[in-house]
Amino acid sequence: MAASFTRDSGTQTPTTYDRFQELKAFDDSKSGVKGLVDAGITKIPRIFCRPKVEDHDSVKPIPTQFTIPVVDLENIKTRSDEVVEGIRKAGGEIGFFQVVNHGVPQSVLEEMLAAARGFHELPTEVKKSYYTREKTKKVIYGRHCLLSHYYPACPEPELTLGTTKHSDPDFLTILLQDHIGGLQVFHQNQWFDVPFLPGALVVNIGDLLQVLANEKGPRVSVACFFTPHLYPSTRIYGPIKELLSKENPPLYRETTVEDFISYYDSKGLDEKSALAHFKLQP
Repeated sequence: MAASFTRDSGTQTPTTYDRFQELKAFDDSKSGVKGLVDAGITKIPRIFCRPKVEDHDSVKPIPTQFTIPVVDLENIKTRSDEVVEGIRKAGGEIGFFQVVNHGVPQSVLEEMLAAARGFHELPTEVKKSYYTREKTKKVIYGRHCLLSHYYPACPEPELTLGTTKHSDPDFLTILLQDHIGGLQVFHQNQWFDVPFLPGALVVNIGDLLQVLANEKGPRVSVACFFTPHLYPSTRIYGPIKELLSKENPPLYRETTVEDFISYYDSKGLDEKSALAHFKLQP
């Protein structure tokens, strides 16, 4: 499975430009990109501009033979072998698939998207009060972390991305996206759209996630990350011993999830997968 990396826009930044300070000022405002849109901007701030797009990294037409796999969980008790094989194939070959007939009512999915959209469209002062309260507590449901994303219509989508290319530092991400779409997966050196499928949940088992900025909007999504690092543990993770041999040696060194996350956080979204740091020399 491949990692996701940021694409460039060709924007030149002056030598006096202090991106960190501008990012900090933006973060401290607690108004988000919605606040910028509400202010009536027609040009995106330079902190969101990406450097020049390379030809080899541009989005290419999707081959007719390629589609994002869809795993149907209907009657899973009598179709378990078929479902497991579908997940194994999709996870191993692409790292992305969509799940339908998962048992979560359509009304619940719609209400979740509506709640995420409603929060981000609250007045700035009301949202600030939420942020202030959350500084004093951390709510964790089991080993899951739930995040909502809100991307307003972008006045210059060709200059930016919804988020930079990156690897998800977890074991599994389940994403609920709305009808606008925008999610892409990097596969066989090409970017492919993950199409909106009513009622489906997108599952990511790899370093393949990217979100594009869009002139349509607002785009809303909710992601559930399976994040065991939220609980301190000394458990060592590594390849399954029974699958190793002289002909099939380990590719990555053993590590704790905490060490992996610590490295991921320290390097930031720098266009490189955190997995490379843990790869054993050939």
